[in-house]
Amino acid sequence: MMSRSGSRSIAFRQPIVISCLALSLILGCSQNPPPERARAEPEPPPTATERPTPPPDQARAATDPATRTDPKAGSARTAPKPPPRVAEPVRPAGQSGKKPVLGKEELFPEESTLPYPYSVYLGAYKTPERAERAISIYRNKGLSAYWVKVDLGDKGVWYRVFTGYFKDQNEAEAFIRRKQIADAKAKRTRYATLIGIYATERDAQKEFLALSRLGFSPYVIETDSGESQLYVGAFYTKTGAEEQRSDLASKGVQSRVVER
Repeated sequence: MMSRSGSRSIAFRQPIVISCLALSLILGCSQNPPPERARAEPEPPPTATERPTPPPDQARAATDPATRTDPKAGSARTAPKPPPRVAEPVRPAGQSGKKPVLGKEELFPEESTLPYPYSVYLGAYKTPERAERAISIYRNKGLSAYWVKVDLGDKGVWYRVFTGYFKDQNEAEAFIRRKQIADAKAKRTRYATLIGIYATERDAQKEFLALSRLGFSPYVIETDSGESQLYVGAFYTKTGAEEQRSDLASKGVQSRVVER
């Protein structure tokens, strides 16, 4: 009896033991800690050669010279704008940008104060070289002569040679008789181109030589007050004087057409 009961109790305890083991396994699994989540790898700090990229606004401000930040002031500084360009004045037509070689505008009188509308005509030549030779001959005779370039249209360009300056025709003719100049005539040369008025003859002589080097034939008239008036040309008409003025201007010489 004992053996049966003992075996029966062992058989009875086996399912209990198995149930306890199963329960302990279930409880043990529920008490295990949850697995760790994967941690992100920390980013290394920027090295000396790498700088953090600034936001777009800051990057634009760093490259724009008009909004650069002054580290001392700590605020944005606006670059100064360049001063506005002043437009150059427009020159009147016919004037060049070069400074005139001769002639001073402030020296030109509005009207000539010299009442010398007459000259003594000595002859006319087809070339300036022949006119210069004639002037040299008259100079040896004590006459101060000069030539004047005139365009006679169909007759071509001629170079008239004159001497002296006179108040009227009678005075000019009296000079011809006194000097015994053959074939000379008194002519009314009312118009001329005035280069300038100078306080001394020495000052006028400097301009005289400069005009001669430019290919002109200037002459000087002395006034009663001691001034020296420098001219180029002596013409019968104002048109001839205007043409002479244009010729002077083409070589950088300022002048004015006046009645002599």
